[in-house]
Amino acid sequence: MTQKMVEFVGTDIIRIKGGTTLEDIYREIEGHELFVEPLSAKQAISDFILGGGLGFNSLNEGTFGSKVFGLKVSSPVKSFEYGVDYMTLYNMGFPLHRIIEGSPHRIYNRKFGKIIQVTVPIRLREEIEARYIAKAVDEIFTPKTATNLLFLNDFGARLIGLDSPGWIATYPKDFPGEGKLKNEIWEKRFLLDRLPKDHGILSVFTLRSGLGVIFRSFEGVEGLFLALVTKKGVFIKMSGKEAKLKDIEGKVSKVSMRTRLNSKFKNQNAK
Repeated sequence: MTQKMVEFVGTDIIRIKGGTTLEDIYREIEGHELFVEPLSAKQAISDFILGGGLGFNSLNEGTFGSKVFGLKVSSPVKSFEYGVDYMTLYNMGFPLHRIIEGSPHRIYNRKFGKIIQVTVPIRLREEIEARYIAKAVDEIFTPKTATNLLFLNDFGARLIGLDSPGWIATYPKDFPGEGKLKNEIWEKRFLLDRLPKDHGILSVFTLRSGLGVIFRSFEGVEGLFLALVTKKGVFIKMSGKEAKLKDIEGKVSKVSMRTRLNSKFKNQNAK
């Protein structure tokens, strides 16, 4: 018998194990979805939280952590539980935003240890339309009714099924939106899960003004450049071979508009 990874607390609230992936969750909550999705369907939710919780739908919904109702975490001594089933941790006043949003103060990660259980709300799956907008990376904008906005370079465009680089925006179904309708590409959005095995990943969070500078530092690299626009800035994922990424990491670390940078030279989610 297959072990269930999801427990329903109510019709629209679930409790999941920290090691659960989005693939696991969606197998068990048919017709529903998370408010914020990881960029990888194969990433453990606990890692997603500690990595900042920025993903699909962060343009309007913010971080995954802002939706969390409860956490169960383990330390070398004992386990602890925080929160209640019907109110976010922010509203409860817990200081857990420091780990939920990827605080640079690593003491909080050590203090709270490993996340072993998460309680979050879900919603009925929303019908959306995906549109391709042929604009350069520097032409960053936010369509009024968009629910997602991301830029892909040539490498990313090929992975998702486009002929050229540019922006992808999603809108609620039947809402007016800029760009050419390309609904089929959204099913392929988890590009991090389809990267070559020898590609690592470099992650950067920056202000909008830093996007063009970082993109130009990546030019000439055969790898993915994905820029996801969020409420507070732009979350960038870059892939490539280790030597190339280390060179890019050095360049990007000097960009003044950058606020966070993290590298993972072994891509555990690659095909």
